[in-house]
Amino acid sequence: MTIPVVKAGGARAIYATDISPYRLALARRMGADLVINAAEEDVVGIILEATEGEGVDVLLEMSGAPSAIHQGFTLLKDGGEVALLGLSPGPFEFDLNNHVIFKGATVHGIIGRRLWETWFQMRGLLKAGVVDLSPVVTHRFALDEFEQAFAAMASGQSGKVVMFP
Repeated sequence: MTIPVVKAGGARAIYATDISPYRLALARRMGADLVINAAEEDVVGIILEATEGEGVDVLLEMSGAPSAIHQGFTLLKDGGEVALLGLSPGPFEFDLNNHVIFKGATVHGIIGRRLWETWFQMRGLLKAGVVDLSPVVTHRFALDEFEQAFAAMASGQSGKVVMFP
């Protein structure tokens, strides 16, 4: 869902990383400029090459995986912005001095105070036809098929799963 939204917001280039080939294919369909399998490829090296050594202005980290967080902050330019949206499996070591303080990074977590504002912004993008989220909805199930719906979600081979009455 994020890829078309940040594209609509004017992102110059979108780099998507994941360890799931299914999700990487979905990111490609959603419009990512470059998709990288983090389990098989050098994320930092590839993105530094793509940005001619500059790195990225904005990091949206959604997995919570410590390795992805480290890679993202390594790639972040001085003065960059970060939104940490994934939950980590537990505490991990992180170089706060070099990744945040000396870079002058602005870090945002998940907060509810802007919830309504973002819903209205998203509604505007959808109504204007600026964002197409249809590729991200990969499965639809009737409510009484909830076990199959949960199995699809747990398989790692789905985007968004929708259940309806």
